[in-house]
Amino acid sequence: RVIVGRVEPHIYAFNTNCVPNALKVGDTYRLVSVRLGEWEKYYPELTKVLEKSAFAKPDDPNDFTYFRDYSVHLFLENNKKYRLQDKDFQQSVYKSNEFFRDTSKEDIENAIQDIQKAYKNNTRQYQFYTEEGLPAKTTIKREDNYKPRDIQQSAIDNFKKVWKKRKNLLMYAVMRFGKTFTAMCCAEEM
Repeated sequence: RVIVGRVEPHIYAFNTNCVPNALKVGDTYRLVSVRLGEWEKYYPELTKVLEKSAFAKPDDPNDFTYFRDYSVHLFLENNKKYRLQDKDFQQSVYKSNEFFRDTSKEDIENAIQDIQKAYKNNTRQYQFYTEEGLPAKTTIKREDNYKPRDIQQSAIDNFKKVWKKRKNLLMYAVMRFGKTFTAMCCAEEM
C-alpha cells in the first residue's frame, strides 16, 4: 500500500436504476474505480457514464489548478437541471444531493468545458483550487481608470496635507462614500 506518483482529480458521473432518469455527479482525488466501488454499496448495478480530469488546464502538465464537482453542479443548476431533493428518493434508497434529473453525459462535458474556459479567461464564476487544496487566486485586470468624485478628492487632498505631519490616520465616512477606493488613492499619494 505504498503511494507512488500522483492521482489526478477527476469528475465522474454514474447512473443507477435505484434513481431512474438521473445522473450522480461527483469528484474524487482517488481512482474513479475505487470511488465507484464505494458507491456500489449504496447503489448496486451502477453504470459509469463519465470520467474526466478535473484539472483546470488538463493540457498543461505544470498547472495543478483543479475544480470540484460544486462547479459542475453550479453549471447544471444554472442550465435548469433539477437537483434531486430528499423527497425525490424512495424511502429505501440512500439519498445524495448530487443527482441531477434528465442530465446527460454531454451536459456534464459542456459544464467541464465551460469551467475550463472560465479558468483560461480568468473569470470568477467558478471556484478553483491549488495543489494544496487552497482556493486559487484570480487576478482581474481593470482596464478603466476612475477619477475620484469631488467629495473623495477633497478627502484625498486633506489626507495629503495631514500626512506630512501625522502618520496615524483614520478615515471616517458615511456608507457608500467609497472609502476603499479613496484609501487606495491616498495610498498612491504616499
